[in-house]
Amino acid sequence: IEHGQVLGNPDVVALFSGGLDSLCSVIEQYRSFGRRPLLISHAPAFHVNPRQSELRTILSERFGKQWHFPRVSASINRKKSDAPETTHRTRSFLYGAVGAIAAHALRLTEVQLADNGVVSLNLPINEQVIGAMATRSTHPKFLRLFNRLLQAVFPDGPLVLNPLRTRTRAETLEVLKESGCADLIEETNSC
Repeated sequence: IEHGQVLGNPDVVALFSGGLDSLCSVIEQYRSFGRRPLLISHAPAFHVNPRQSELRTILSERFGKQWHFPRVSASINRKKSDAPETTHRTRSFLYGAVGAIAAHALRLTEVQLADNGVVSLNLPINEQVIGAMATRSTHPKFLRLFNRLLQAVFPDGPLVLNPLRTRTRAETLEVLKESGCADLIEETNSC
């Protein structure tokens, strides 16, 4: 049995943080485009995994007649060292790499790393987020460079795309409203 058959033959990898944007993207991919997303999660802290798992269960209960929303969770953490890392700048690289490896193993061509466009551009909302501490998770330059690396490693492999790159948070949340899932907002964990 191939790996994809065990998972139900997904057709896209969706990086699933348990936040609003990733939830909206997964629901939209399923409801609007008829896709079968494999949810890939990263649980950097003990309290994150249960929330991601609960959201997956809710998705499966609401929409599971045709798709069961399989989820794979990776718990990858940095080894303690004398040089503590206080930023989250490498998170998207790690997350994207895990998703790309899963997509490559399943022969899928797309990994979705969803953030609304305002978040993607990393517009500074105050002086504290200017500089090295801010993440660049879905910034267009990061995605372009990351995909160039992926093409060098997996020439016919997957690309990491941001399906929400042109939307505001309000436009993204319309997906929940239109799908009858506005009540799931309180179940998410967004930064």
